[in-house]
Amino acid sequence: MKRLFKAMLMLCLLMLALGGLLLWLLTDAAPALPKTSISNQDVVQVQRMWRQHDPRRLRAGSRVLEAFKQREVTAGLDMLEHFLPYLSLDVQMQEGQLQGVASLTLQDEQTDSGRVLLPHPLVGRVPAWLQNLLQGRYINAKFQIQAEGEQPHLTRLSIGKISLPDRITQYLGRRVHAWLAQREDVGPLVQGVQRVTSHPGVLLVEYRVGNNVGNTLKQLVFSPADRARIAEYHARLALTIAQLKAHPPEPAYITKDAHMPRLMPLVRVLGPMFALAKQRAKAGDAAAENRAMLLVVGFYVAEKPINKLMSESQNWPYIQPATLVLQMRKDSAQHFMVSAMLAAWADTPLADAIGLFKELDDSQGGSGFSFADLAADRAGVRFGELAIGKPDALQNRMQGKVVDTDICPVLGDLPEDMQAAEFTQRFGGVEGAAFKAQRAEIERRVQALPMNGW
Repeated sequence: MKRLFKAMLMLCLLMLALGGLLLWLLTDAAPALPKTSISNQDVVQVQRMWRQHDPRRLRAGSRVLEAFKQREVTAGLDMLEHFLPYLSLDVQMQEGQLQGVASLTLQDEQTDSGRVLLPHPLVGRVPAWLQNLLQGRYINAKFQIQAEGEQPHLTRLSIGKISLPDRITQYLGRRVHAWLAQREDVGPLVQGVQRVTSHPGVLLVEYRVGNNVGNTLKQLVFSPADRARIAEYHARLALTIAQLKAHPPEPAYITKDAHMPRLMPLVRVLGPMFALAKQRAKAGDAAAENRAMLLVVGFYVAEKPINKLMSESQNWPYIQPATLVLQMRKDSAQHFMVSAMLAAWADTPLADAIGLFKELDDSQGGSGFSFADLAADRAGVRFGELAIGKPDALQNRMQGKVVDTDICPVLGDLPEDMQAAEFTQRFGGVEGAAFKAQRAEIERRVQALPMNGW
C-alpha cells in the first residue's frame, strides 16, 4: 500500500514538473511586441485603406485584385490592437512570404477594462485555476506564411521556446484554415480569398466577392448578445424621444425662430437610457449595457443610420428626428457622444486620435479647427471611460439631476473656426507650445468635471 501511495505521489510530482516545464517553454514573462499607440496618421491610413478596398462596393461574384502597402497593413494591425488589447501582431512582407510575430497576454483584460470588442480566446475555455496560474504570462509566437501566388499556407511556427516541426506546423495551418472557412462569421471572407502574393512592401490579394459580404462584415463587429442589447436600446430611444417631444422637459431650449425645431438637452435623453441600462444590468453586465446604449445614442446624435451596422434594424421602431444639444450646441453634443461611444467600444487613445484628426481635417477648408470641439471630444472620451470603468456609479448618477457642465467643461471661451493658416500662425500647429498649453488647459477642465467624482 505504501509503495502504491509513493508511486502515485511520484506520478503527481512528475506531472507537476512536466506541467511547469511546459509552461516555461510555451510562455514568457514579457511580450515579444510592445504596446502601440494610435496616431492621427494611423487613422488617416486606415480610413483611406477602407474606402479604397471596401468589398461592399463591388458586385457579388466578381474577382478583384487588391494591393495593400506595408504601411496600410501596419496601421490596420495597430488599430486592431485597440479592439483586441490582449493581442499584439506584426507582419512584414517579404518576397514570397509573410514574416510575423504575435504576442498574446494570458490576462483577461476584458474584465479589467471592459473595452474589449472581441472576447479573449482563452476566457471561458480553460479552468479558472489555470487562468490564475497564467496571469501575467504571455504566449509569444513567430510564424512564416508562404504567399507565392496561391492559397497562403503556414510553413513555420515557433511558440515560446519551442519550434514546431514543419509537418505539424503545416497540419495546424490547414486545420485552422478549415475551421475559419466553416465559421458563419468569417467563413465567407476566408473562402473568398483566391491568391495571395507577397513582395517587399506590398501584398497582392485576389479574392472573389461573396453574395453577403456586407452582412458578413457587420456580423463580425457585434456578438448576438450585443445585437440583442442594441435592439432594446433602440426601442427605448424611440420611446424616449417621442415622450420628450410630446412633453418637453424643463428647462427646455426654445429657439427664437418659431419654425426651427425645439432643441432638446442631451442630458435629458441620457437619463432614461441609463435607467434602462441599470434595470438590465441587474441580470447582466453593467459595462456591456452602457456600451450598447452609448452606441445607439451616438449613432442617433451623429445622424447616422444604424442599419449601416445592423441590417435588421430596418424593422426596428422609427425614431423621430430631434436636435440634441450640449451647452446649446448641436455640434458639441455630436462630438461628445461619438467620442463617448468610441471610448466605450475601443480604447481611449483611439477616440483621442480620431477626435484630433477630425479637427485637423476641418482646418483644411472644413468648418475650421475648434478647441471647443476638441474639449467636447475629450469630455466624451472621459464619459465613455467612466461608463465602462465605473458603470454602476454612472448609471445611478445619470438618473438624477444632471446639468451640461457636470459632464462637459465650459466651451464658450475656447478658440474655434480657425483655418489651417490661422491655426498654425496662432498655435504653431499640433507641435507648437501654444497648442500644447491650450490642450493642457482643456485636459485640466475635463479632469475637474463633477462626473469624475461620481
